[in-house]
Amino acid sequence: MENIPAFPTDSERQVGPSTYHFTGMTLRDYFAARAHSSLLAANLIDELGCSPSDLAHDAYLHADAMIKERDK
Repeated sequence: MENIPAFPTDSERQVGPSTYHFTGMTLRDYFAARAHSSLLAANLIDELGCSPSDLAHDAYLHADAMIKERDK
């Protein structure tokens, strides 16, 4: 999966010759955070007995699916 920044800028520090130094949130992390919030709002931890680790894993599965769909 490509390491795409979630909030790209025209800053040379982020998109210029030293792009590999980008330390911000990736698009995958952003999508996972949004999915994680939705999963928490659905109260899956209490109702389904999901562990925080399971919930985080599921959030990244959702993020990967969103990126795959976005790339079509």
